[in-house]
Amino acid sequence: MTLPRLLPLFVTRSAFLSAPGLLTVAAFAAPTALLVVVGGGTAAFFRTEGESAVLYRALALVAVALLLVPFLSLGAAAARLSARRRDDRLSTLSLLGASRGTVTGLALLEPLLLAGAGVLLGAVAAPLLALPLGLVPFRGSPLGWRALLPPGPLLAGLLAGVLVLALGSAAVGVRRLTVGPLAVRVRRDAPRVRAVRLLVGGALFSAALVAAVAGQTVAPSVAVMVALSAAAIAGGALVLHLVGVWLVGAQARRRVRCAGSPEQLLAARGVLEDPRQAWSQVSGVALTAFTATFAGSGAALVGAGPGGAGTAPMTEEEVWLVQDVGTGILLTLGISFLIVAVSAVIAQAALIHDRKELYAGLHALGADTRTLHSARVRTVMQPLLLVVAVAGAAGLLLAAPMAGPAAVLAPGTFALMLGSVAAGALLVRAGLELTRPVLAAVARAPARAAG
Repeated sequence: MTLPRLLPLFVTRSAFLSAPGLLTVAAFAAPTALLVVVGGGTAAFFRTEGESAVLYRALALVAVALLLVPFLSLGAAAARLSARRRDDRLSTLSLLGASRGTVTGLALLEPLLLAGAGVLLGAVAAPLLALPLGLVPFRGSPLGWRALLPPGPLLAGLLAGVLVLALGSAAVGVRRLTVGPLAVRVRRDAPRVRAVRLLVGGALFSAALVAAVAGQTVAPSVAVMVALSAAAIAGGALVLHLVGVWLVGAQARRRVRCAGSPEQLLAARGVLEDPRQAWSQVSGVALTAFTATFAGSGAALVGAGPGGAGTAPMTEEEVWLVQDVGTGILLTLGISFLIVAVSAVIAQAALIHDRKELYAGLHALGADTRTLHSARVRTVMQPLLLVVAVAGAAGLLLAAPMAGPAAVLAPGTFALMLGSVAAGALLVRAGLELTRPVLAAVARAPARAAG
C-alpha cells in the first residue's frame, strides 16, 4: 500500500468535481486572481517616472500592507478547507495498514493538487479581472489591463507563495492529526486561546505606534518614512489577528454564562468550540474597518473627501495626485470588500460541512432549521460587532501620527470607516443567507436517508 498506488485512487475526477472539491478550488482561485492583479498594479507603479514617482510607489506599498493580512487570512482559510476533507479517509487508510509516511504524503499531496488547480484557475482569471480595473485612470489616463499583470518572475513568485501557504497549512494539519491503537482518528480539542496574546499584541502594537511616530518625525528620507509607515500598518493588522481571537473567545465565555435562549447558547458554544475559526469569519470586516481608517485619513489629508483640507490652487501634477489618492482608496476598499465577500461564503459553506454531524444531530433531537440558522447568524454577527469596534479604534490610534489629528478626526474619515463596516457586515450577512439552503440540506440528510 504505497503512495504512488494510492494517489490515483484519491485524486480522482469526482474529488475535484464534488461540492467540497469545487469549493476548495474556488477558495484558492479567488485570492490568487486578486493577488496577481494587486501585484501587477504595484509593479506598474514602480515602472513609472516623474516627479511624483516616489510618492506613487510609497502609496502602492501602503495599499499592499493594508491588504497583506486579509490575503493571508483568506489563503489560510482556503488551505484549512482543503485539509478538512481528508481526515476520515486517512483514518480508513491507517485502519487498512497504510504506513504513517503514506498517510502523511497523501495528506500533503491531495490539498496541494487542489490548491494547484485553484491557483491555475486564478491565474487564468486574473486577466479577466484586470480588464475592467485597467480602465481606472491614474495620472490622467487608464493604466490598461496589461499593466496590471505582473512580469514573469513576480507572477511565478506570487503563485508559488500561494502553494507554499497551502502546503504549510496542510503540514500543520498533519501534525494535529493523531491515530489511536485501532487506527481510528481522534480529534484534539481546539487549543485554548491564552491571554498571553494580549501581552504579545500590546507589545507589537506599541512597536507599531513607535514606528508610525518615527516615520513622521525622525525618518532621514522618504524611503525610510514609507518603510516605517508600512511596517506600522502591517504591525497593527497583525495585532488585530493576535488579539481578535482572544476577544472573540472572551466574549463567547461571557455569553455562555448569561445565555437566555437556545439560539444564544448554541451560538456561544459554537464560538468556544474554535475561537480561531470564529475569528476567521469576521476578520475580513475587522481588517476592512482598520483599512478604512487610513483611507479616510488619507482622503481628508489631501482634500479628496468630505472634511478635507480645502482646494487651494494646484498644479496639474498635484491635481492628478489628489484624484489618484481618492481612486486608490476606493480600489483598496473595493478589493477588501471582495475578500470579505469571498471569505464569508466560503467560510460559512465550509463550516456547515465541517459540522454536519452536529447539525444533523440537533435537527434529529427537535431543533428546526430556523433555530439552527439563527444560532449560526449569532455565532458570526456578535463577534463581528466587537472586533470592528476594536479595529476602528486601533486604526485611529495608528493613523493619528501619520496623518495628524485633524485628518483622523475629520467627518470624512468616520463616514468612510462606518460605511465600510456597514458594507462589510452586509456582505457577511448575505453570505450567511446564501448558505441557508446548504444548512437545511445537511440537517435533513439523515431523515431523507432513513426514509
